[in-house]
Amino acid sequence: MKTIKLIIFDLDGTLIDSKQDIANSVNFTLKQLNFHQLSVEAVVKYIGKGLGYLLKSSIRMEDESDLNRAREIFINHYSQHSLDNTTLFPNVMETLQHFQDKIKAIITNKKTILNNTILKGLYIADKFDFIIGSGDYPKGKPCPDSTNDIMKRLSIKKNEAIIVGDMDIDIKTGKNAGILTCGVTYGLGSVENLKELNPDYIIDDLMELRDIVK
Repeated sequence: MKTIKLIIFDLDGTLIDSKQDIANSVNFTLKQLNFHQLSVEAVVKYIGKGLGYLLKSSIRMEDESDLNRAREIFINHYSQHSLDNTTLFPNVMETLQHFQDKIKAIITNKKTILNNTILKGLYIADKFDFIIGSGDYPKGKPCPDSTNDIMKRLSIKKNEAIIVGDMDIDIKTGKNAGILTCGVTYGLGSVENLKELNPDYIIDDLMELRDIVK
C-alpha cells in the first residue's frame, strides 16, 4: 500500500455512469440539425476529450458556426437532462467516505457548470476539495497543469498523489505529472488501451482503491 495524500478522480466513466444521458443529448442535437442519430456505443467512443471533440466526432462538421450552434443545443439540452439516467457507479459513495480524510479532486474535460449540477444532484459535491473542469485551465487532460498546480499549492510530492480514471487520457495525465496511476475497468474506456499504457494499478471496482491507498 502507498501513503497517499491526494487522490484525483476522473468523472464520467469513473465516478458516474453518464453515457445514456450524454448520448441522448448528442442525439437530440443531431436531430435538431437533421443528422442521423447514433447508438450509445458509438457516442461513448467520443467521450472524454471535451465537448468540442464529442460534437465534431459525432456530427462530422467542420464549420465553426455550425459547431457553435451544436454546442448551444447540446448544452441547453444536457443541462436539463444530465440526471435523467446518470448514477454513481457501485461503491463510489462508500469509497469517498472511506477516504474522507484524504484530499480529493476531480479533474475532467467536462464543462464545470455541468459538473456542478451533476455532483450536487448525486450528493457528492461536498466530498471534493477541488473540482476542475474544461475551461478552468488553458489546457485539459492529458495536460498535467491542473494536477501540478494542486500539488504545488498543497506542497504534495509526486509520490503522494494518484490519479484514478477509466480512459487512456487519465493515465497519460498521471504519467505526464509524474504521479501514480490507477485504471478502472468498468467505465467507458477500452481496457486494452489502459493496459497498453502500463498504469501502476488496474482495478475492477472502485472499492479496491482501499487496498492501494493508505
